[in-house]
Amino acid sequence: MARYAPKRVARYGRNSHLAQLAKQGVKVLPVLREGAFMKEIVTESANGHGLLVAGTHGVRSLRQEILGSDMLRLARTAAVPSLVVQVYSPRQVKMDRILMPVAGHGDVAPLLNAVVALAKACRSHVEVYQQLVEGQSTSNQLLHNKVKMMERLAHEGIKHSETNEPVEKFYEGFVQRTIRYARNHGVDCIAIMAHASGDHRNADKEKQQLLTNELGVPVLCAV
Repeated sequence: MARYAPKRVARYGRNSHLAQLAKQGVKVLPVLREGAFMKEIVTESANGHGLLVAGTHGVRSLRQEILGSDMLRLARTAAVPSLVVQVYSPRQVKMDRILMPVAGHGDVAPLLNAVVALAKACRSHVEVYQQLVEGQSTSNQLLHNKVKMMERLAHEGIKHSETNEPVEKFYEGFVQRTIRYARNHGVDCIAIMAHASGDHRNADKEKQQLLTNELGVPVLCAV
């Protein structure tokens, strides 16, 4: 935990959180680091941790609008996968259902590793999700990745399913449709690659929109 607030405020917040975790039987090892909090969190993430859990209040400045949110940069530079929760997220999440949109990256192993680890820990059902846009063909990379995702989940013995959602040629966009689907189908987490695949120019903006979604669906970011 990087100390970036006044000592008394940081101590109160830390003790309150630790007390809540202790009541749930969670073993906690406090780590205090001095310095710029983003840099210190990234450094600490490389010290044998398996998952970084962080909260975001959304994009709050013109700088973040132009350069991207701090949370997206954190998810991309951390040494481990990040689970990002929003201010709107429920205080208790069961993680029964993980939605994994098919990624267009050349290597989706980091995403699969992160999803498999979380699904096994929470006994989650993983839904491999793809939007099929009217009049557009699916790339060979997406087809290859979908098969790889399904095979890996089956090999790991994880409950899973495949969803191909047809959408009209002119629609609201990938993020809005994904969030709507998550809301309507009781999704507890959306899993994505933190870095853009390079398939389209709006990838970074879409990832930022997912991380700060107002439905409060937590997002698992693999690196």
